[in-house]
Amino acid sequence: MTKFIISAGCFLTCAFLFNACTKPDPVYKIEKTSGKKIIALFDAYINGEERAENQLRDPFEFNILDAKYYRKAEIDSITSDGQTFYALLLQHKNSGYNKLLIYDDTLGLLLHDKNLPGSLLLKKIFINNKEFFSVVEKFSVESVVNVEKLKIYGTGKGKATLHFDNFTVVSSPSFLAEMTVSSAKNSPLTLSFSVYGNKKAFKPVKVNYSDENDSLSPNLTEWNDFITKYLKEFQFKGDVVPIAEDAPKYYNSKFDRLCIYLPGSMKTKNGVQIKSLFSNKVAGTVASDTSSGLSVYIFDLLKNSPIRVYIKDISFNLLSDEFNYSVFASEPKKSEEKITLFVLVRSEDKESLVVITCSESYYKKNYALVNYIINSVSFSTL
Repeated sequence: MTKFIISAGCFLTCAFLFNACTKPDPVYKIEKTSGKKIIALFDAYINGEERAENQLRDPFEFNILDAKYYRKAEIDSITSDGQTFYALLLQHKNSGYNKLLIYDDTLGLLLHDKNLPGSLLLKKIFINNKEFFSVVEKFSVESVVNVEKLKIYGTGKGKATLHFDNFTVVSSPSFLAEMTVSSAKNSPLTLSFSVYGNKKAFKPVKVNYSDENDSLSPNLTEWNDFITKYLKEFQFKGDVVPIAEDAPKYYNSKFDRLCIYLPGSMKTKNGVQIKSLFSNKVAGTVASDTSSGLSVYIFDLLKNSPIRVYIKDISFNLLSDEFNYSVFASEPKKSEEKITLFVLVRSEDKESLVVITCSESYYKKNYALVNYIINSVSFSTL
């Protein structure tokens, strides 16, 4: 009995000493991040700070010296299931290094999409009552076909998922296929389709989000297959001259820094006094095809250019916002069965105006070509 008491006493004493010496479990403070902090880390990274690279989870596969060639960084946030998620979109001079990074609010990297060619734009859209990140990609195929794609990414429950990846615009001089996307809170995503240069037709589609399956429905296999087939079979007989190696699109004509696609049948004259567009004559470049009646006028808009007075009342809509320039276009203006369209391209140090005129019948019959010319207007980066 005595032995038992002594043993028990020793055990209790040792247990007391052990508990008295044991350190409490450490408490780690998890710091929440923000969009400003993520952008600051990226800025530090491209300036060579190794710590910032590590905090961004080192998603960059090239030498630190190449980071300075990132042209654009966009960030946005979404709150889902009580947690904030951040999307960081990065556009590089070499589009092979483009990427989208989605983080949680503790800077945990949830998604790293490296398949983003061309020029990029980050947006947010609603599908039903849930908000999603989306990326618009613009690139060219075979140096002629202009392509736009839409990707949609969902977040929630500690993860990020690519839900949607499909074509929204495919445009060549003889073909145009467009998917128009309409988004509103508490409503399905509405998709409508139009095709020019082909008799194929597609009915409008409503896309819903299923929280149970974390997915979008329905898929658009038929549309995707139709566009993919066109791109694979595409052949172009005209001449195409690359204007700038790092440009997302390529055209066959260049006027100073302005690039534009012009049909081979058009004849170009520089320094022409043009009197058919405005109340007074103005000097510019004109490209015309007398057989079709299609004409394209190009003007440099200097600070004191008289053309500014004539176009001040024209309403322009943003068509494209690229790395170092923006393109704006007007709605078609009809006058006596003649269509006139205005395209304005603007950078920090230069501004140009393109005016396209043709008959109404030509416009309807060759809508794909006119649309292609409008969307080809750009400034070279060289």
